[in-house]
Amino acid sequence: MESSATMSLKPSPSSYTLRFASSSNPNTNDPRPRLFPSEKTQCFSSLSFKSIKSIHLPPPDSKPISSNSLNRSPFSCSAVTFSPTPATEFVPSKLNQLIIEFQSISQPIDRVKRLLQYANLLPAFPDSSRVDSNRVMGCTAQVWLEASLDQHGKMRFWADSDSEVTRGFCACLIWVLDGATPEEVLSVKTEDLTTFNVGLTGGERSRVNTWHNVLVSMRKRTKKLIAEREGKMPLDPFPSLVISSEGITAQGSYAEAQARYLFPDEAKVQELVSELKEKKIGVVAHFYMDPEVQGVLTAAQKHWPHIHISDSLVMADSAVKMAKAGCKFITVLGVDFMSENVRAILDQAGFQEVSVYRMSSDRIGCSLADAASSPAYMNYLEAASAVHPSLHVVYINTSLETKAYAHELVPTITCTSSNVVQTILQLFQQMTIMTDEEIAEVHPAHNRDSIKSLLPRLHYYQRRGMGVVGSTQNLLDFIKKRVQEAVDRNANDRLQFVLGTESGMVTSIVAAVQSLLRSPKSTDGAKVTVEIVFPVSSESITKPSFNSSMDLKSAHVGNCILPVVPGVASGEGCSIHGDCASCPYMKMNSLNSLLKVTDHLPHKKSTIEAYEAARFKLKTANGNSIADVGCEPILHMRHFQASKELPEKLVHQTLRSNGNGKSAL
Repeated sequence: MESSATMSLKPSPSSYTLRFASSSNPNTNDPRPRLFPSEKTQCFSSLSFKSIKSIHLPPPDSKPISSNSLNRSPFSCSAVTFSPTPATEFVPSKLNQLIIEFQSISQPIDRVKRLLQYANLLPAFPDSSRVDSNRVMGCTAQVWLEASLDQHGKMRFWADSDSEVTRGFCACLIWVLDGATPEEVLSVKTEDLTTFNVGLTGGERSRVNTWHNVLVSMRKRTKKLIAEREGKMPLDPFPSLVISSEGITAQGSYAEAQARYLFPDEAKVQELVSELKEKKIGVVAHFYMDPEVQGVLTAAQKHWPHIHISDSLVMADSAVKMAKAGCKFITVLGVDFMSENVRAILDQAGFQEVSVYRMSSDRIGCSLADAASSPAYMNYLEAASAVHPSLHVVYINTSLETKAYAHELVPTITCTSSNVVQTILQLFQQMTIMTDEEIAEVHPAHNRDSIKSLLPRLHYYQRRGMGVVGSTQNLLDFIKKRVQEAVDRNANDRLQFVLGTESGMVTSIVAAVQSLLRSPKSTDGAKVTVEIVFPVSSESITKPSFNSSMDLKSAHVGNCILPVVPGVASGEGCSIHGDCASCPYMKMNSLNSLLKVTDHLPHKKSTIEAYEAARFKLKTANGNSIADVGCEPILHMRHFQASKELPEKLVHQTLRSNGNGKSAL
């Protein structure tokens, strides 16, 4: 068994000494290195030391270790420098010492180095424990966490990650919480971690999300273990926001975090508005923005009309309207394919002189869009191009490169969450005028009668009226419609909506609902309340129904065999606190980033060149402009939305594919 280190305090006049001994879990037969409390001394966490025999800590009144000491010791113990404290203050003291340690390091790169030092101290994590049930959802890296209650009623944690920086986060949290009582673990809130600013460069929040995700998982597993010990069901009610004409009530810590920024600091609002007006800057933002940003932008809209919060499809259109109104710059708060679309559509509309800015010098990615640009997906389209005729429907939330490369392989039209059903229905309707033989070549199990019988069924879910599946705008419109109906009934009513999408939507929902509930008709008589529920427990995560190593089914189309379209792998959640309810990439669009960009425009824009959305100068395999070819599937969709018919150009492209099946543009 690999030796582990039990660290205990032994007072001395000027220092503390950490002593080390081998130990294993006394509550199980688990051979992993563990650290346990001594009956006579306080104990620290499960950090395995292989070459350290003794570490002398400075006295409690000494200054924190500076960043210059990073290269002198394999482990800095400033994080454990404190006077002996009662057991009830053990976790807060250690947390405070860790905060002091990282705050004393001024340079972001040095904070990362310190994290990497902590990462090296994590004990080995068994391969058998690297399973989906132990995954910490929402982190961009893979993170695994195990928890147990030992015979003394103390919490024990194991963790690991495929990212060294994330392993550092895990090591710090385990150092604070391993060996603590369940009550101590539950007393630590995600807000307690906001002052660390560890591993961040330029203020992005994707890494700091790891602190939150791992801590939330620790708290959830602690609650579950307590419930199991007490013979109770380990289920908590979902967090929610209750909206009435009088105000908002938050239920649960996650909802409280969302509600905190619904009423922004007026000084921040005025600071932003002043910059936007003076410099003629337009802002297009996605519904999934950080709640702090959304709160400020929603308030700023009252003072500056060129701020628009919407789904991704409308963002580029709004940018064109702002350019026509005289805006010189457009700031895009979204992921990179959104700023790409804004840049390309502005160019198409003749506004090449209007600059477009993202909110980070780093890439703001999207796992969904990345999946559609993978070699597997391109190989799928390559195979599909051999089938004639073929039409490719791709989600609007993909990169211009994906749209362009796809369109040159197979004639392509984009779709949104709101029109995908109608788009597919249109394709089915085209099949109703085909002969049975022609339909059989596309799908041997169908004929004209079966296709006709299928069409009404696809409309069924829309007639139920109990829910909506569609774009973010569709969701907002559905809620507004139901609330308006309740107001019109003029009766006491309580509506409940389960928000099955990114929690950033809540800012726009609250604003719309409050406007309806505060209308003259609503305030006169009956009382309507609206509850927005966030389904953000681990139980809400969809588990894959198959093993990724299994052979997936394939579709036979004529002489061609097409595999199932590859998609995002399981476990790629996006979260700050709530499993799949919050996208860390979207949260890179912080208020600080927006203020930084506006402050540097226009005279210091050379310092934010990396923030600018570049024009596409790359060419496709056929030598065409990516911007031109990539925009065409979007224009096809625009035509379809306006006329309810597929554009003749797209139909022509589909029918006249060249000899090898490739799209003839």
